[in-house]
Amino acid sequence: MYLYLTILGILFITLSSIIINFLDNIFPNNKISYYLNSNKKTAFNRTSTTILPIIIWNFVSIPILGNNKLFLISIITNIFVSCCIMYTIKYAMIIIFRKENSLVDIISIVISTIFGSITSYIILLINNSNQNYMKYSIIGLVIILVLYLIIKKYNPKSDFFTKEMY
Repeated sequence: MYLYLTILGILFITLSSIIINFLDNIFPNNKISYYLNSNKKTAFNRTSTTILPIIIWNFVSIPILGNNKLFLISIITNIFVSCCIMYTIKYAMIIIFRKENSLVDIISIVISTIFGSITSYIILLINNSNQNYMKYSIIGLVIILVLYLIIKKYNPKSDFFTKEMY
């Protein structure tokens, strides 16, 4: 069951991340599109396109995976691995070619989603407990969503969140 949900999650996260990444091109003057994909080209805004789809997908999969005691750890690891790989690919290509490319954005989203989801899948397979962790999973997932929305709305004052890269 974990493998099936992982494959569906990869498809959902990849498609929705690509849509979010190019949302300002589709709907240019919209407050929702500005909130999801800000025009400010900071490191956080460029690498956080997979975070919201990962959280949404885990709300969908929580009835099946929520009893796993490592569910929250797998979500946090998935977000971290996805953002790190996306950051590495995007900025390596910017350094090498000195410009931004839409194809590189799509490739970085696909590769980061695959590696993040596989990492999450491996962590979920480690569990062998029979206890019910559903309420902790739901509360933790809501806290992760709220923290993401707060960080997105009120950026911390570090260069990662405020300084445009080029």
